[in-house]
Amino acid sequence: MSELTEKQVIDYLAANPDWLVQQEDLQVSVRAKVKDFREAQLVKAKVENDILSQRQQQWLAALRMNEKLSYLLWDSAAHLARANGYQAIESVLDVLLFESLDFPAHALKLFAPCNKRPVPRHLQMDMVVHLNEVRAYSRLPNSMSNWFEHNHASFLVLPIVYQGHTLGMWVVASDQQDYFNTQLDTTYLEAYVQVLGAALARIMGVTVLC
Repeated sequence: MSELTEKQVIDYLAANPDWLVQQEDLQVSVRAKVKDFREAQLVKAKVENDILSQRQQQWLAALRMNEKLSYLLWDSAAHLARANGYQAIESVLDVLLFESLDFPAHALKLFAPCNKRPVPRHLQMDMVVHLNEVRAYSRLPNSMSNWFEHNHASFLVLPIVYQGHTLGMWVVASDQQDYFNTQLDTTYLEAYVQVLGAALARIMGVTVLC
């Protein structure tokens, strides 16, 4: 028996329009496939909607976090601008990092300037550091390792630069592995360090470094 051609099938259905209606098994199969397709489309739409909803929640959470961070840093920067000595500077940094941001440790090290307000010994940096950009470390260079009493998992080194003069370094530590990394956005902290540099330069009265 030879196979029917497409034209023969069309001609037969045209001549017998009730044939499809009479085939109950075929109707059930077609309806089932249509139902399955619609359900699959609904499931797909629901999954896509859930993913979009999750992304929106993540974006909102990130925006809220950035807004909070921005407020904390600029509120702290206002206190820096009013600081009248090295101890006041240290106090402002301690409050920001330990109370507001919950970091475990930080180190402020400064070059001794030629002025009437010398840098306290515990803040002095004796070595020469040629670092003029923000850098993340999983382990500090040996020359900086004695700045911290305990080991930490990652560090962010922020040079303190004012009008072309490098005044020193501010290092923030984290106990979370790779918390500070090359992909981390440090825009807020870099802006904060500019205010820190201006406050320190005012306190030091620095124009030339020794």
